[in-house]
Order: sequence, then structure tokens, then C-alpha cells
Amino acid sequence: MTRARELLMLDRRINADEAEALGIVTKIVPHDELLSEGLAFCRELAQGPTAVLSMMKWTLNYAATSSLSDSLYQEGSHVMLSFTGEDNKEAARAFLEKRPPNFVGR
Repeated sequence: MTRARELLMLDRRINADEAEALGIVTKIVPHDELLSEGLAFCRELAQGPTAVLSMMKWTLNYAATSSLSDSLYQEGSHVMLSFTGEDNKEAARAFLEKRPPNFVGR
């Protein structure tokens, strides 16, 4: 939190390498590869369990503005929903069959 405060309060500019070292970005790519890398990242996300990813995103956003107890309650609810979904069953089948999963977003 100290480093985040420093960056916010001083409005200090940082370069890509420093942003990566601070964990602000996870990957640095050359400008001419940005579109193809971004699209590849999106394709990878789209092939995942999109319903579960959506719940993860919602839970993270909720946690940023809610109490710990409320956040934990919502997280627990989403975990239970994800365990009962079709994608969870597909993930287990794919693991047992040693194949990539074919998620359907439910």
C-alpha cells in the first residue's frame, strides 16, 4: 500500500519495466505486437469457464467496496454456484480423461 500511495500522491511516472516489477502489469509486449497479444489473451479467456470468470470478476470488484464479512459471504455463494455448474463437471471430466476441457459458460 505504501508504494501505491507514493505513486498516487506524487503523480510520478513509471516505465513499463517498473510497472511490471511492481505487479501493476503482468506482461510487456512491443507496440507492434500489442493487438495480436491482446487478442490471444482474450481468446484464452473466452475458452475458459466464462460464467466462473464472470463471478470472479464480480466478487473482486465487490470486495473492493464492501466489508470483509459481506465479501466472504458473496465469495462463498459464488463458490457454491461454480461447483454446481456444468463447467465444473466438465473440468472434472476433462481432468480424469486427460484432455482439455470444453466449457459452455454455465
